[in-house]
Amino acid sequence: MDSDPTSEHRTRRGRRTRRGRRAQHVAAALCLFSALGCEAYTLSVENRQPLEPLPIYATWWAETEACSGRSGDLGRIEWFTATTIRADDVVASGLWSPPHRIVVIRGFEESELVVRHEMLHDLLEGDAEHARPEWDVCMLIPR
Repeated sequence: MDSDPTSEHRTRRGRRTRRGRRAQHVAAALCLFSALGCEAYTLSVENRQPLEPLPIYATWWAETEACSGRSGDLGRIEWFTATTIRADDVVASGLWSPPHRIVVIRGFEESELVVRHEMLHDLLEGDAEHARPEWDVCMLIPR
């Protein structure tokens, strides 16, 4: 098996597992805005629906506040799910937008990495370029 963390994971019979596809989407989500930066792009969010925040989000929020040295109000975030998040030709698993809106692809609502990544965007009030040191401290940006 390939050691690349975004490679597909396969069962003994050669079938792809959801974990492998999810790893690819997570990498795309975390790289989406660093690749696009502040350049103009076309954003598409399909089939957006409200999401009731999961109880674990309070724990993840506290962990993200602690590692970033920032504080904020988790209750101010508007949560949504969607079937697709696309910026030009890049597909992502999560999206933060001002003032405090997070959209997560259906099936990734329980992905700590995706959700905490978007939470950190909220605490940083953006930082689409992922230039701030908090990304490394919190280990929420791929290298």
